[in-house]
Amino acid sequence: MERACHRRLELLALTIAGLGIACPPTGDRSNGGGPQADAGAVAGKDAGLAGPAGAGPCAGLPDGASCDDGDATTFGDRCRNRVCRGERPSLSLEPAQGGAPSFVAPADRVVIQARVNVPELAPQIRWQVRARGPAGSPEVLSDRGAQLVFRARSQVDTRGSRSPNPPLEYEVSVRLPVTGAEPATPASVLRQDEEDVIRQEYVDHAMGFTPNRTQVVVPAREDFNTGNYTFIVEEQPGLLEDLLLRIEGKLNETLARKVRPPVRVNLEAWVSSAYRNPQRNVAVGSITKKSLHLRGRALDIDPRGQVAGVSDEDMMCYVEAAAKQVVGTAGKVITEQGASTILDCDSPSADHVHVNK
Repeated sequence: MERACHRRLELLALTIAGLGIACPPTGDRSNGGGPQADAGAVAGKDAGLAGPAGAGPCAGLPDGASCDDGDATTFGDRCRNRVCRGERPSLSLEPAQGGAPSFVAPADRVVIQARVNVPELAPQIRWQVRARGPAGSPEVLSDRGAQLVFRARSQVDTRGSRSPNPPLEYEVSVRLPVTGAEPATPASVLRQDEEDVIRQEYVDHAMGFTPNRTQVVVPAREDFNTGNYTFIVEEQPGLLEDLLLRIEGKLNETLARKVRPPVRVNLEAWVSSAYRNPQRNVAVGSITKKSLHLRGRALDIDPRGQVAGVSDEDMMCYVEAAAKQVVGTAGKVITEQGASTILDCDSPSADHVHVNK
């Protein structure tokens, strides 16, 4: 009779308690047991708990097991502490490989990563990418799933300029089209940094040489930068500084022999052109599309009016001779007028000595 009564109480605890039926206490109900404890267990089942009787969506399941919390707007439902809970999906953008993705078109693959807090929804992510400004329509390689992958295109004018080119830019948005919720991120803009804007010029002008990022450097001297940007390109970083100092040394040796009283000069202020980016090279009228100025391997030195009592023609010849001693057969030294007229060093029309290595 006692066992049967307790079985009925476990099935109908609230109803029986309402009728006032009582059962004799048992060993496991002697400390706070009875109808009141069983009623609490039933209430727990109604809240999705796995109560002692085994009811609820997580009944008999370990933490981490799949379940259904009955909410259509949540996903990835799992048992946690005997309660079935899901997550409302949310999205965030993360740059791939730990940094903001600058790029050069069309060689580089641009990769952007999205993170969703419910990993199994990642395959449903959808991307959109739109060109802005001088950027061309992207070649989209993948626009579904956790990564957006595309190649940029450039439509920048290549007729020459004395101003920096605008960066290539793309507007990127991502959304997650799921039932009951569609989280999305605000549109983000991917933009070339200055180093890659410079590198892009070499691609756009089909130079046959595109500097890597380690060759885009801060100039050792301001006078080495006769381009459009903060940075310059040196194919061999440090070459311009070495070339200038060695020519300066040889020139001072010549002046010590030729001029009285002896003088020493500093060539930095005499540099009329050193590094030029491709757009600047076109703008100044250079006829040499692949000039070594574009690789940071050439200097133009203008010695006119720099040493009292020495003619411009003599100074031009002294500089030319000093530069030839430095570069030897590994480079070229010529005296010029403007960007294209080669002259003898003693010509009154000469305005600089060009040195490359």
